[in-house]
Amino acid sequence: MQSCTPSVIQVKLIASLPFLGPSTMLLLSSLLHAYDSFEMHWGGLGLGVASRFRLIEAHWLYFVGYGGVLAALSAQLRFWDLFTIRAVLYPIYIANAPHANFRALSTRRLPVFQACFGTINAVLQLAEMRMRPA
Repeated sequence: MQSCTPSVIQVKLIASLPFLGPSTMLLLSSLLHAYDSFEMHWGGLGLGVASRFRLIEAHWLYFVGYGGVLAALSAQLRFWDLFTIRAVLYPIYIANAPHANFRALSTRRLPVFQACFGTINAVLQLAEMRMRPA
């Protein structure tokens, strides 16, 4: 999950926003849980990280549903309770990933990962510009 680190940071920052923060955090957490579930399958298919993110962004509605239960549990349970439930559920989610039929569901693209990486890149470029000697 190292490739999702900017998205995890984004989820935490968005969760602190008033009004839309909690629901947006739940949406992003659902997508990250789905990514975790499909990562091994997509890796076996030879899909790169950018391709995986594009798949999730193009079929986000399916993946929100796929990771939604784990995201809701993550928001409600204490760490060790969640750890125990995830230890049982994640293998089932991962085993089901090769059989998922998400391509049949066509939705409008939701560029959450693209927005995340764009924000992170902009911050890094700004920091680099400020650190350059004048």
